[in-house]
Amino acid sequence: MTSKSRKRKEYLLEIMDVLRSENIYDTIDYCRQDEGKIKQFIYPYLVEALTNHYAKGPTKKDIDIARQKARKNILWEGNKKTTVNNIVVFGVQHRPDMVIKDDDISIAIEIKKGDNGSDIRGGIGQSLIYSTTYDFVLYLFIDTSADKKILNSYNSEKESNLSIGLWDNYNIMFNIV
Repeated sequence: MTSKSRKRKEYLLEIMDVLRSENIYDTIDYCRQDEGKIKQFIYPYLVEALTNHYAKGPTKKDIDIARQKARKNILWEGNKKTTVNNIVVFGVQHRPDMVIKDDDISIAIEIKKGDNGSDIRGGIGQSLIYSTTYDFVLYLFIDTSADKKILNSYNSEKESNLSIGLWDNYNIMFNIV
């Protein structure tokens, strides 16, 4: 299992913060949009965050180089110039929604939306599969239930223990919006 240094945790939290950004969910009607549209809306925010992360200096050249690196390191099917490779596990192909291939780590990103248990379980299962190949997995579940029952339960004891176990045992950072 890849080590969880302080620097890596901060980097992963930085990315998760982008995935959870209020700018995204306050702007689009995520309950009515399909997951593909949500990912398409998230992508520029992710590019911008990684650009800022990579930028070494304040000059336009530094920022342009950082933006190129960010675009190169974020792989997703919405970009026709990149390919997210399939993983074969149990004789079935699996593919994360996005991948960040950085200098020393690879991060699978899984984004699911829904309003019931099977929706959330599907994403957890996929995240477990991705943890066999990638150093880290970021799993964001978008709660579309009318009463936000899934989001509201996130900090309950069982749910907290599950999130901690996913992180401790599988390098899966799980969150809900």
